[in-house]
Amino acid sequence: MAYAGAALVTPEYQPIAREWDSGIDSFNFNMHKWLLVNFDASCLFVRNRTDVTSAMDITPAYLRNPYSELPDTVDFRNWQIPLGRRFRALKIWFVMRAYGLSGMRAFIYKGLHHGDVFVELCRGRKDLFTIVTPPAFGLTVFRVTDEAAAAACGSTSAAITREVYEKINAGGEIFITSSVVGGIYVIRVVSGSWLSEEKYVRRAFDIIAKTTEETLAGKKTNGVETLKN
Repeated sequence: MAYAGAALVTPEYQPIAREWDSGIDSFNFNMHKWLLVNFDASCLFVRNRTDVTSAMDITPAYLRNPYSELPDTVDFRNWQIPLGRRFRALKIWFVMRAYGLSGMRAFIYKGLHHGDVFVELCRGRKDLFTIVTPPAFGLTVFRVTDEAAAAACGSTSAAITREVYEKINAGGEIFITSSVVGGIYVIRVVSGSWLSEEKYVRRAFDIIAKTTEETLAGKKTNGVETLKN
């Protein structure tokens, strides 16, 4: 839900929520991931709030007062384990007032466009990359192709992909994340900052492609030297 939840502000993605009419009791997403709010801020939606509050409700005598006994009282301490929490709702309110619905939607559309740009760049280098999962919500999940890895003196896709990931993050110009999907080691790229521009997305791809090419070339060179020795 990290990105799908934020995308619900757009009419195109709202039908996703209507598919949750049955079988889902709650969902949570982080606005700091892709909806302009700084860390941390999460939105929790529940079908029946008493399912949560009845499980969390601890009301010793020193916390009771005339208002706590009223049936319509909403006591937010019963929504969590701690009795208090930071006032995260205020920064969410500021973002909503500053950007409005149109501004928040425009931000999501920009992120979706950046995702489309990155996907097309990956598809343009099928000699290097394979997209592992269907692109969605601006997120691209990919790996180095088996063919490219095998040509590098029999290396595996997982090994080369991991090495590329580690080199890029060690370089410090951009930062990416990795994961394992269905046993496949992958790299994840998404544009979620309000400062993101298409030129930065293209630059990020150039760095990833160049690092991949250099890694593959280094493996081939080392393999040749090993054979000579």
